[in-house]
Amino acid sequence: MQKYITKEEYKAAKGVDLDIELLEDDDSTNKADRFIRQWTDWCADYLISEYRASILEEWPISGEPCPRLLTEERQRLFREGCIEQMEYILSNGDVTKSSGINREIGTVSDYKGVELCRAAARKFRLAGFMNI
Repeated sequence: MQKYITKEEYKAAKGVDLDIELLEDDDSTNKADRFIRQWTDWCADYLISEYRASILEEWPISGEPCPRLLTEERQRLFREGCIEQMEYILSNGDVTKSSGINREIGTVSDYKGVELCRAAARKFRLAGFMNI
C-alpha cells in the first residue's frame, strides 16, 4: 500500500472528483495530488505532535509500509481518517480564510484554526494513533 491516498481512492470513498472540486489556478497540474499530500501530511503531523503517534517510524518515507509495525488495518484506518479530514476541509465554507489552505493551488500556508474533525478522529482512535 502506498503512503498517499490517490484521487481515485478519494473519489471511490466520497464520490467527489478532486480535479473538479478544486478550483483552477496558474498551475493546475497535480493540484489534487498536492491537496492530498498536504492533508495526509497534516494528519500525520497532527497525530505525531498531539499524541506522539509513531507514524513516521511505522511508515517510511519511501511510502512502503513496514508490516511488522503498521498492520494493514491501521494503514486502512489512517487512510480513511485522512479522507474524512479532506472531506471536512472541502465542505466547511471558505477554508482559505479559516484554515490557511489555498484551494486555488492546493497548498497550506498556515495551520492555525485547523481542527481534526470527529469522523477522522474516530478512525485514528480505532487505529490506536490517539492513545496517550
